[in-house]
Amino acid sequence: MLANRSQPTRKVPVAAEAPGPSLPPRRFRWMDHFWKMALIASFLLVSNRIVLAAIGALNGRLSFIKTVFLVYPGSEDVVSKYCYAALQDWACWRPTLIGAYHQNGSWGLMFGIAGTEDAFDRHESADHLKGLQARMEAIRTTLRARELRLAGVLPSRLSAEGAPISELEAGAAVAALAKAELMVRSVEQIDERAPVIVLGANGFVGQRLASRLAHRNIHRVDIGPLGATFPNRDAWPAQLTGRRALLINVARTQTLAAYVDLLWSSLVVLNEAYPAPDRHVLQKLSALNCTCYHLAGAVGDAYPDFPWPYAGAIPCCAAQVDDGTAVVVRRLV
Repeated sequence: MLANRSQPTRKVPVAAEAPGPSLPPRRFRWMDHFWKMALIASFLLVSNRIVLAAIGALNGRLSFIKTVFLVYPGSEDVVSKYCYAALQDWACWRPTLIGAYHQNGSWGLMFGIAGTEDAFDRHESADHLKGLQARMEAIRTTLRARELRLAGVLPSRLSAEGAPISELEAGAAVAALAKAELMVRSVEQIDERAPVIVLGANGFVGQRLASRLAHRNIHRVDIGPLGATFPNRDAWPAQLTGRRALLINVARTQTLAAYVDLLWSSLVVLNEAYPAPDRHVLQKLSALNCTCYHLAGAVGDAYPDFPWPYAGAIPCCAAQVDDGTAVVVRRLV
């Protein structure tokens, strides 16, 4: 991967990009046990009020921690790598300190839970989600951090439950997408007048992205009444089939999977949704000779690093994105 970590001399979008399809690094089984035990130790010894209050007192004097960021595993497979099955229900809604990151001149602390999107979507999860938000706000206050950021679908799920939320995550995602879209069009030689399909245009990020690109040839595709399982054919711009166009996915990853059979070879996909498309979707895109890019986030350093394909980047929902921020876009197919 070619990565440009230096600050640009002019305030223009800068991107780190793989010249060809990226592959995940090899993972050793003993590392899974190491991380599982490390996270248990973190919950028992570090993720408590006494330790967090001590960090908060230091931060109150030095103001080095700006953001508290909550992440969750993108799939059950990821859960199995970081949490023992017997502890998954217990850890589903209990935030644990898992690391730190540095991006755009400020530090953030990362907390993680074992809950997945399937757990968030259950009818009985509403109270759990609000309780989780309250815990994270309490942690932010204790640490004297300025911002709370939530990964993936958490902001939209909380909004759907009527919980008050900020728009920091959506704002950062849209700003990063504007840079990524420009870079992908440049690499793929797609004219600015070409059609842009926004998949998930009625969503938390989609509405804001469609508004920002309103001057372009935009085709909004709402998820529709059938959700992520089946494509919304009534909104799908079938008249574009065969034309050079760009599809930006800001819905869920499984939503993209539902639309794969409607895509064509001259269509370029830019995915912002978390997690990145799985190998089954990528295989289908490859069979269609359809190019797919993934917006990993803004250039930054995480300790430990995020899993592939987010390594070397800070996810958009946690990042500070301004005119001079470099973004990481990886070609997956």
